[in-house]
Formats: sequence, structure tokens, C-alpha cells
Amino acid sequence: MVGKLEYHDSIIYEEETIKILKDAKYLELLNDAKYSPIFIALRKGPLTIKELETEYNSIVRKDIKKMNLEDSEKKELQEKMFRKDKTLYKYMSKLRKSGLIVEAGKRFKVGQTAAETLFGRAAKLYLMDDKSERTFSMDEDKKYLSFFAKLISLINDSSKVSVGCLAEVMTNFLTQISEETEKIFKTYSKEITEFASDMSFSDIYKTLKGLNMFLFIRNASNFEEMLEKCIKK
Repeated sequence: MVGKLEYHDSIIYEEETIKILKDAKYLELLNDAKYSPIFIALRKGPLTIKELETEYNSIVRKDIKKMNLEDSEKKELQEKMFRKDKTLYKYMSKLRKSGLIVEAGKRFKVGQTAAETLFGRAAKLYLMDDKSERTFSMDEDKKYLSFFAKLISLINDSSKVSVGCLAEVMTNFLTQISEETEKIFKTYSKEITEFASDMSFSDIYKTLKGLNMFLFIRNASNFEEMLEKCIKK
């Protein structure tokens, strides 16, 4: 490896603390096993593609070592999961187009005119906020909403529950929860990134679901008040 004094890095991008993701496509990329080692490796900071290759395969090796497999199976899986720099370039191209990974700068080596690209994360922490999960439509969700309305009627011994009103109330309430969650992450972004730095995205996503449940319980009286307007006694 080139000694520290034999090169200097020119960083042109400073990663955000938290990046709010609004589309479900990001969830697929962040949970994809072939991309996960990239996001983990780049927690250390910007890396060249060769450095990323070393870190990527080291992470894969450690993960496979923890698996309850025979040695021969582990070896076979390592060979299957290891990646060369050319393959990683393809991965990085897709992740850069998504905006999750960025060109963070250049590395200039002493005695060389060509510079190496440094890749980095767009943010220290990614927060998923898929609008489709909190928006209810009479066109797309009518069957589900009608069934839900009938259940509420049975539980509350009411004659009818307005399906249109229910869709509006649920959308508004879940939007309120989402906005409160986003506010919490932005207000305490520094603290959150510190104690979540070694968590996988799936763990963060589960934690987020737990937080949403907590906020739902805390705001239950507001939801009940909104829901009352849809119930006809």
C-alpha cells in the first residue's frame, strides 16, 4: 500500500449527517447483500476502488466466518461472494446514479499525473420515508379500507364507518407520524449517527418501525378523535 506521505487526498464532498429517502427503490438497494459491504466499508470515509476491494472482501470473509457452515462450504461461498475491482466499479456506477454513493474526491500520488477517484457515502445515516406506505387511495386500497371499516363497525357497535373518511384520517395521521419521526432524526442527527454507526440498514429500519409505533401510541388519543368523525352511531 502506498505510504501516507506519498499521496494526498482532495475531498470535494462532505457527507450529510442524515439523508431522507422518499422512494422504495432505495430500500431494495440498501438491503441488497451485494451492496451492503460497500456501505459498511465506506463508514470509515472515502476509499479508492482498490481499497474498497480489500475492505469489501474482508467484510464478506468475516460475515461468512460467523455462519454455521462446514469449512468447505464457507470456502465455496467466499469464492462466490468475493468481488474484483471491475465488478465493484459496476456496483458503484449504479449506486452513484441512485445518489446513495458519491464521488467524494481524488487521490493524487507523488510522481503520477493521473488521480484515483475516492468514493464515499452520500450520508452517514439513511432514513427511509416511503410515502406510499402512508398514503391510502380509494382507487387502490378500496377493498382493504372497506374490510377495515367493517371491522371498526363491529368493534364499536356502530352502524357504518365512512370508508372515504377512514382513508383520509389514516393518511393524515400516518403523515403526521412520519413528519414527527423526520423531525426527531433531524434534531438529534449527531447523537443518532453516533450510536447507530455500526448498525445495518435493516436494523435501523426495524428501529424506525419501533419509533413509529411509539409515536403512534403517544398520539393515540389524537387518532381516536380523528377516527370518531368517520363513525356513525
